[in-house]
Amino acid sequence: MSLKLITNQEKLKLEFHGATFYYRRTLPLDYKAIVDKHTVRGKLDFDAAMKETLEKYVIGWEGVVDDDGNEVEFKPDLLWQLPDVVHVALFTAIRGVGDGKATIEELEKNLSGEQR
Repeated sequence: MSLKLITNQEKLKLEFHGATFYYRRTLPLDYKAIVDKHTVRGKLDFDAAMKETLEKYVIGWEGVVDDDGNEVEFKPDLLWQLPDVVHVALFTAIRGVGDGKATIEELEKNLSGEQR
């Protein structure tokens, strides 16, 4: 397996329940700037840092629909109408900590009450 450099041009994808989310990973210094921006007196506002990260690095989607089943055009502010499990998986993938898929599977197990 090769180590892939992080670039602003990359377009990675995460699939979830028939939807595909496109994203870029953050460079460590870019994420540090987001964390610094949302840290006050040594306390990180994690929700604000996650919100900024997702809105900046999620670049599109396919297969996201409204109540009538109509495809919804991607807009960053609509990310907050998705389930939290999607936010966590995308955040994990964007940070380069994992591919997001394992995160989704683990969170869904926890939410359904399954134990290992």
